[in-house]
Amino acid sequence: MLKIVFALTMLVSSLSFAGGEWYEKGNGGFILQCPVKANQTLDLFELQDRYKTSMTLDTDHAGSVKERVEYLLAKIERLNSNRAAKYRMWFASYEQEAEYVPNIQFDRLGDLGLVRIPDVCNLAQVIFQREPGILNSARYTVNKKLWETLTVLDQAALVMHELIYREFVSSPNFHQTSERSRYFNALVNSKEILKMPLEKYMGILQELKVASAGYNQLNPAWTPQWGNLAAYWPMRSEEHTSELQSH
Repeated sequence: MLKIVFALTMLVSSLSFAGGEWYEKGNGGFILQCPVKANQTLDLFELQDRYKTSMTLDTDHAGSVKERVEYLLAKIERLNSNRAAKYRMWFASYEQEAEYVPNIQFDRLGDLGLVRIPDVCNLAQVIFQREPGILNSARYTVNKKLWETLTVLDQAALVMHELIYREFVSSPNFHQTSERSRYFNALVNSKEILKMPLEKYMGILQELKVASAGYNQLNPAWTPQWGNLAAYWPMRSEEHTSELQSH
């Protein structure tokens, strides 16, 4: 039996208002808690359950969170150097911007979108992310107790979730739920992205409503495939960055 969780979110007519809403409410990274089973990051659970027909979990390079995240960033970099560079810059300051707090509990944010979990399981929020300011000095507030129950694979997946959602929720994307971020994180943690062609990867970005492709057209590894890209979607180029025309 499945428990289906719908997070109802307000649809907004103004993109600038959506950006302001993210600035106020923040976003969160969740884990799945089930009886007689280790806690697991929601994104990896969905990889192995919701998307199991198209994805397989890649468990390589899990000696530490840093090693694992760097490995995941390298997988993105093969197809998408600018996006990987952005995430790598954010990851470099992650520990300085994180506050690990014991014995806390978050009120669940309404930004999950559709979640399908076993009816004997529950969701728990481990990380709360919001722009630092007078209300919170740390960008990432982490439930230390729950964090320490996770494997390196799951901890690294949570960190990647925060990096991805930080981009997807901001201009020019303004995603209202984390559902597309969770899918992209699942893809990055999968074996399938290791040999994924550029055209397929770029098509996935478009389906995920990601406004910026952000890949380097001058990379020789991608140049031979450039001629095929126009057949997949309308695109305009600006120096080294291509903008997807999301619909």
